[in-house]
Amino acid sequence: MKITFYSDAADVTSTGFNATYRVHFCNGNQQITDVTGSFTDGSGDNANYQDWSECGWVIRGVPGQRTVVTFDKFATEANYDFVTVYDGPDKTSPVIAQFSGNTIPPQVIGSIGTPMFVYFESDMTMNDAGFIGSFRRISNQTIGPERSNNCTTYTATDLPMMIPPGNATTGDTISSIMVTDSFTMGEVSLLNVRGNHTWLGDLNFYLMGPDGASVSQLVNKRCNGYPGFTFGFSDFALTASWPCPPVGGEWQPFTPLSVFNNKNSQGTWKLRVQDTEAGDNGELWGWQLRICTPVPSTVPITSGAEIPSMTTGVSHSEMTTGISQSGTTGMSRASTTGVQQTRATTGVVDRPLTTTTGENLPDSVATALPNKVYLALACVLAVYFMRFL
Repeated sequence: MKITFYSDAADVTSTGFNATYRVHFCNGNQQITDVTGSFTDGSGDNANYQDWSECGWVIRGVPGQRTVVTFDKFATEANYDFVTVYDGPDKTSPVIAQFSGNTIPPQVIGSIGTPMFVYFESDMTMNDAGFIGSFRRISNQTIGPERSNNCTTYTATDLPMMIPPGNATTGDTISSIMVTDSFTMGEVSLLNVRGNHTWLGDLNFYLMGPDGASVSQLVNKRCNGYPGFTFGFSDFALTASWPCPPVGGEWQPFTPLSVFNNKNSQGTWKLRVQDTEAGDNGELWGWQLRICTPVPSTVPITSGAEIPSMTTGVSHSEMTTGISQSGTTGMSRASTTGVQQTRATTGVVDRPLTTTTGENLPDSVATALPNKVYLALACVLAVYFMRFL
């Protein structure tokens, strides 16, 4: 930015002006194409980030690999200034995790080959020392099963809601999300479960599915007196051991969310927050439900489908198929019997046909086998009945 002051030649002056300026440490989005690297709010070691900061980093996807983000330093105004990690190139992508506070977040892992967008935003007051993050790539085999990237995120709209004090049977707070989409579920996770409570260790959290029978217990009374919470839950998270206070991150639930797998998504989902003790209370501010379709898998191969036996009125010694290893046809007794065909399900090429001795037949035989078998059968039956004429 350049500021220039001009005055004219007239013999008229005034008191002039005094201006101040500041430089935003982070502003706008950066495209990152490196395989490894780092990012920071830009405040350095001796300053805090600024109010109204807004910046992001789009880390390109690498085919066949996942992006892993690790934070080496983290300090933001808890529950107000957030670093959000998206599983995609912008803020319309699914949220993987959201962090704030002074606890180093856990690692964040994206989907295979998908870009990752790390976004930081601060409000108008209060700030802190900021953060330093780094990223690298890992293969899918490093962390296990593939996560689906065909997902939809639903947000609760009936909040905020009070969490009253209670006991084991009272003090329930239930927030609902209505899912109108109908599909078979492959993965369910929770994002940005946010709120506060004067004694967090009083609380249990449960996710209840539309069928009324499927329930996953997310939290079993953790962290005692810490007042605030912001967390997410996924069976794919790296650990079930989350820090206190639980501000940001994704953890494994107390009982698996896979209880919802292969069921239908449509209906009312409920997040139940149970206060088990009297005297303390709090508030539930928000939560999101992320539902994914199953990960496409290789079509299974079925085997053991035998060709119908050709023994109608004739012994096997007389009813050989006449298919030799060279693929010729005829009535030769030297040809093999009991040929077994291993067939694949729709869309998968047949495996090689094998003889009873385990030898593979040539592809030409495998292709022609059904027609040649029936032709041989017809010939044998014709010869058989001609004996009686």
